[in-house]
Amino acid sequence: MDQKIFKTGTNSFSANTSSNLDDIKADPDDDSRVMSYSERKSIRFSNNTLFNFDKKFLDNVSTSFNYSIGKQYSYAQLAFNTLPKGIGYKDTTGVYAGYFLPGQYLAVEEIDGKPISYSGNLDMQSKLLKLWNIQHQLSFGVAVNGSGNKGRGNIVDPNAPRWVNLNGGQNERPFNYSDSVRFEYSVAFYFQDNLRGQLFDKRFNLGLGFRWSMQNGRGNPQPRLSFNYILNKNWSISSSYGITFKSPSLAHLYPSPTYFDIPLLNLYTGYTRSSLYLVYTQKVLAENRNLRNAVTYQAEQGVSFNSPKIGSASLFLFYKKIKMALILTKSISLQMFLFIITLSIRIVPSIIFLLANMEECGT
Repeated sequence: MDQKIFKTGTNSFSANTSSNLDDIKADPDDDSRVMSYSERKSIRFSNNTLFNFDKKFLDNVSTSFNYSIGKQYSYAQLAFNTLPKGIGYKDTTGVYAGYFLPGQYLAVEEIDGKPISYSGNLDMQSKLLKLWNIQHQLSFGVAVNGSGNKGRGNIVDPNAPRWVNLNGGQNERPFNYSDSVRFEYSVAFYFQDNLRGQLFDKRFNLGLGFRWSMQNGRGNPQPRLSFNYILNKNWSISSSYGITFKSPSLAHLYPSPTYFDIPLLNLYTGYTRSSLYLVYTQKVLAENRNLRNAVTYQAEQGVSFNSPKIGSASLFLFYKKIKMALILTKSISLQMFLFIITLSIRIVPSIIFLLANMEECGT
């Protein structure tokens, strides 16, 4: 819904919701009692405001705010019928007496997530300004983003684990997102100048931009450059270069700890209550707060042809280098070259009429 604000701007508010329609998936004739269920729900609120100004310098100011919250839940079960197994259950490092799982039990796997995200933007744009026969249009603003998860996370029942002693004694423990995953925030400021003018009596467009963002407590400079030069009425060339940073996801920043359960004494008498399972648990914390942001360097060079009579075609060369910082100074770099060719041919009515006459003459 749009509403005029003092005849100088508009405001738009929207609310969206989504939900999956999946039901419980189970086979009543399956003796293993396999069953799965998933639930996905989300709601999003957005508000956008635009103010127009009748000023010599400032043309318009726009703001946008977004907030979303969701629910992500999955459940799976499977009946086990096997030999009793010893298992550890503590979430600390040390030696203790574990317990034996019965040979028959219903294994359950549950994951509960409650993702929350929000963002706010303030953008300002100037009118066309002329300096030294060159037109300038300035854009500048600020952006704030945040995300987190308040779900119960990985719900593990020690009496009904889905996975037992995997890969040398690894077993799952409960991992609560609300207690273990922090909210992550980012703030960014940007400035851009779009220039229009003539060079050697040919028109050109030049974009000079700079963005500075604070992600994971680190400042990231992100320059951008784009250039388009009109050679004549049919041909033009363009170039661009930019550097962007992307912060790691919450799953990479806050992975769940890994637990290694090493059996020291395994005495099973045939009865779980009178048996002894002595185990040593090693807890390995995997918090990756030192992860750096991934950096992308991208360049583009292209040439374009456009004719109202014939059609249009373009040839572009892209170069991209992605530097993914794993921990502090260790990094992986990916380099990629890509050619893209686009071709569009328009058949004008006179050509169609000529072809039609040739066909009639041939018949």
